[in-house]
Formats: sequence, C-alpha cells, structure tokens
Amino acid sequence: MKDIKVVDLRALGKNEEPYAIVCSGFSGRHCHQTAKTLVKELKGLDCTEIINKPTVGGKRSESWFLVTVKHVMVHMVVHEYREELDLEFRWMN
Repeated sequence: MKDIKVVDLRALGKNEEPYAIVCSGFSGRHCHQTAKTLVKELKGLDCTEIINKPTVGGKRSESWFLVTVKHVMVHMVVHEYREELDLEFRWMN
C-alpha cells in the first residue's frame, strides 16, 4: 500500500467514526488481499473491535475496500480510482 493518509473526521461531525485511513493499492486484488490480511492480523491479536469484514464500496466493484475497526475506517482504494474519488478533498470541503 502507498500514499497512506490519516484523516481526522471529528471536526466534520458527520461520521460515527472519528478517523479514516486512506491508502492506495496497485490493483483491486492487492487492496482486497491487504484488507483480508488486516482483518486476519487483528483477529490474531484477539481484537474484538472489528465491525465488518472487508467489503466492496464505491461505484466500481473491486476498486474500493473498507474495513471498520472500532472508531477507524480503513479505506483501501486502487490508485487510479482514488485520484478520481479524491476522498480527502470531499471530507474536508
């Protein structure tokens, strides 16, 4: 994963989760495997705060994966689609 950014969403008051992590992957398969690995590692640590399994989000299937862990949303997006979405800009404006 690359271009990892942590976004503080508390000031927006729109989301239940106060933080988001956004990162770019090379392909949908890369993002999906990374999401699955994140969940597996957290479960290995007996993390009971995992709210969902990696799910597909957005308009294009296999371009955007989301894992929610307690108060953090982790978005894994194919690089080209992330540029198109511009999530950080949308959240801050």
